[in-house]
Amino acid sequence: MRPLTLTLKGFGIFSEPTVVDFTDAELFALTGPTGSGKTTILDGICFALYGAVPRHGEGAVAPIVNQQANEATVGLTFSVHDQTYQVARRVRKSEKGKGASTGEASLERDGTVLAVGATNVTVNIEKLLGLDFSQFTTCVMVPQGEFARFLHEQPRHRQSLLSAILDLGLYDVVASLASGRAKEADGRLAVHASRLAELARITDVDLESLKTRRKELETLATRLATAFTRVEELRVRHARAISVEEEAMAAHNHLTGLTPPTGWTKLSAEAAALAAQEAAARVEFEQATARHADLATVAWPARSQVERFIKARKELAVVIEQKSEFEAALTEQTTIAAQARDDFEAEVAADRAAHLRLGLKVGDSCPVCGEKIKKLAPSAKAGAHAKQIEKARKLAEAASKALGALQGKVAEAITRQGALESELEGVAMAPELSEQLQAIVAHEEALDSLRSRLAAAQAHSEHLRKERAQLDIKTLKLRTELGERVSKLGSLDPPLLDLGQPTAAWEVLLAWRDQKLPEVAQRVQDAKTEVSEAGARVDAAVAEIVEDLTEVGLPKDIGPARETIAAALAELGRDIKSVEEAREETERVAAERDMAMTQRDVAKKLASELAANKFKKWIFDEVFAALVAGANLRLTALTSGQYELTVTNNDFEVIDRFAADHRRGVKSLSGGETFLVSLAMAVALADEVAAAAGHRVALDSLFLDEGFGTLDNESLEVVGRVIADLGEGGKMVGIVTHVEELAAQMPVRYEVRRVGNAAKVTQVSE
Repeated sequence: MRPLTLTLKGFGIFSEPTVVDFTDAELFALTGPTGSGKTTILDGICFALYGAVPRHGEGAVAPIVNQQANEATVGLTFSVHDQTYQVARRVRKSEKGKGASTGEASLERDGTVLAVGATNVTVNIEKLLGLDFSQFTTCVMVPQGEFARFLHEQPRHRQSLLSAILDLGLYDVVASLASGRAKEADGRLAVHASRLAELARITDVDLESLKTRRKELETLATRLATAFTRVEELRVRHARAISVEEEAMAAHNHLTGLTPPTGWTKLSAEAAALAAQEAAARVEFEQATARHADLATVAWPARSQVERFIKARKELAVVIEQKSEFEAALTEQTTIAAQARDDFEAEVAADRAAHLRLGLKVGDSCPVCGEKIKKLAPSAKAGAHAKQIEKARKLAEAASKALGALQGKVAEAITRQGALESELEGVAMAPELSEQLQAIVAHEEALDSLRSRLAAAQAHSEHLRKERAQLDIKTLKLRTELGERVSKLGSLDPPLLDLGQPTAAWEVLLAWRDQKLPEVAQRVQDAKTEVSEAGARVDAAVAEIVEDLTEVGLPKDIGPARETIAAALAELGRDIKSVEEAREETERVAAERDMAMTQRDVAKKLASELAANKFKKWIFDEVFAALVAGANLRLTALTSGQYELTVTNNDFEVIDRFAADHRRGVKSLSGGETFLVSLAMAVALADEVAAAAGHRVALDSLFLDEGFGTLDNESLEVVGRVIADLGEGGKMVGIVTHVEELAAQMPVRYEVRRVGNAAKVTQVSE
């Protein structure tokens, strides 16, 4: 049991709700001034578990309630075997102010209620911990003051104390039980005597003759069993010989049927021819690929660009020729246009008045005087001249228009010539371009030819690949059939074959077959001979069994012979058993009678011995010896090997190893020495009680109350180390002390201080 948290309210000096957390405390001290409430914390743990505290005894609960409160509540969370439990109790003062009630209590595990009510909770706690209140306050909360008294007590008082603490009164119960068993044994003896008298009347006449007859049948059965076994063995050998013959025949059949598939000898030639074709195809493909790569690396201008340059050269020649023609026509048309203008101007000069009149009408201003023209008189001469002028004007306009058109064509020809000359700047002349175009065409035709060659090579390679696939199928079929044939020859130890070369492997296998056939044929003949001889041996053994059956008058059919003999033996066995069972029961009842007599005598002797003082003395001597041995293990550490306990004339003495093994009584010890010896004895007694409680008890905690004030500083340091050693053993160890030097050695301290009428607990960790 390992406490985790303790909650107190109205319990002793703890009038206000107080929580003490032991979760991370493996080794701790409850420290504070006298009367501050240190021991009350241990009382709270004990009360939560058992509903009682050591200081007040199991029956007194009223004193635990704070004087200023009407009730006290205690809650404890603790662990046992990695399981967490919660126990809670409430104490209420009676209305009359005398006594208190403790009926309210509960025990839970992970929210599940295990028990309700003070008595039920206590019973479940005792089962859970494996300790009752007395054992708990001895093993877990060691009463130091009691053991100081224990060292100085009279022997008879020590016996009483040990009898109560270690439950030595159990031997009185054993003595009572032994007396009862002695009486029960007397009753069984009377029953056995009556039954033996009845069995004595059963006769065993004819038992010897029955046994003789059974022996004869058993001898016959044994002989026949041996014979049948022999027959079975011979039949097994015969069957085995037949199996060997069948195996030899099968091997012979495998060898004679070992023939390769048709055309297997051509496979190698086909493979060689195909390999040669594949090699040639690879060479052709590699050469074509290399030639194609060489041609592909030759850099030629784009064919379309060369063709465009050639076309541009031709167009430039045409444009230059057209420009020359346009320029010649322009020169001629310029002359024609000039003559037309001259003719027009001559017509105008011949009659300028007619010319001026030609465009006037009534209302216009006169070009000579500026007056408004009011009337124009017709003139025949003027009309004729106007026609001549109009004709000359039209001819001049037509000549100018034709001249403008020719000028536009010349300008367009010049512009196009400039564009073509810019485009062809740095480009070879037409003959060179024609030669270059021819080379490009030839190069493209060569590449096309190589592509056709590559395509043909690839097609041929694909054809060869298909032929290779077909050849691989034939090879795999030949190899598979070879493997299947070889797998059937395992018992004949065929030669190791290279299945990767099936043709050569078949040649090796066929040669081995021809060599192996004579040996296997001889094996077949030997097997046939063995089958015949084994069959003859079986027939002879069966004939012997038939002869034995005939001699005893049994049927010659050997099939049911064993069942017939077994039935006869079974019937005879039942007859014998009916007599033997009577004898066996007589022996059994007699043995039970003797055992009952022995048990009665032992029970009477045990009851007598347990009732005698010498046995109790022996028990106490053994207990004292165990306590002394256990105490000395601790005392050696506590006193640095100076003191050792011993018992002389039922009284304790100490041996002082530092004073030439001087012996003296424990009453001569100083206060500090007495405390050290008491502590060693207390731990030893706790171990003894734990051992008596059995493996079901997990003592995970140990609490030591006051008693350290009598120690000097050196002893305090030693006690601190011993207590720390107890903690390192896997136990939670707590001490109650007001000695600051000892408390300072503990890694965790709970300082208890009294504030007014209440107490306060403060945890201090190193």
